[in-house]
Amino acid sequence: MKRFVLAIGLILIVAGTLSLIYVREKTLNLIYNVSYSEEPLLKELVNVPPEDYVCYIVELNKGEVILVSVVVVDILKYVDVYVMDGENFNKYTKNWGFNARIERLNVNNTIFLYAAEYTGEHYIVIENKETDCNTVSISITPVHGVFLTEISTYVTISIACFIAIILGIIQVSVVSILFLYKRLRRGKVEGEA
Repeated sequence: MKRFVLAIGLILIVAGTLSLIYVREKTLNLIYNVSYSEEPLLKELVNVPPEDYVCYIVELNKGEVILVSVVVVDILKYVDVYVMDGENFNKYTKNWGFNARIERLNVNNTIFLYAAEYTGEHYIVIENKETDCNTVSISITPVHGVFLTEISTYVTISIACFIAIILGIIQVSVVSILFLYKRLRRGKVEGEA
């Protein structure tokens, strides 16, 4: 029985480690194979009026990914950047409470990936809370080759492999400790006799 439990523990460790290595390589290949579109959807300098905003509406299908870059030309000035749906944009324009899918507050420059959670219009809002006009460079570029569902699948598998390794180590440790305990106990019993 001990050998069986020990063998299962060792198999868990080896299988978990090999699976973890394989999944890590697949995930890295997925991430490194990201390719950016040659042509950005949008790349321009825009003046954002004081205490106002500019909004860009981007039509995306569910799962499509874009790279958004916003840079304020004057390094001493800041903006807020939001990505939201139409309902929340309407709330935003009415100064009601809204929920942004992505929110970068008080930034001089920011860059982020955004994966569309639904098919339709996505609103990218640049808000200037300064009392002067802000000139901002914005670019929105489609990204191909990144599928967040695949990455999350590999992350989940990695976690399962890690758990298998830990369980294997625990199993081997327990069997080893029991084996040593029995040996020590036998030694004491034989020594007393």
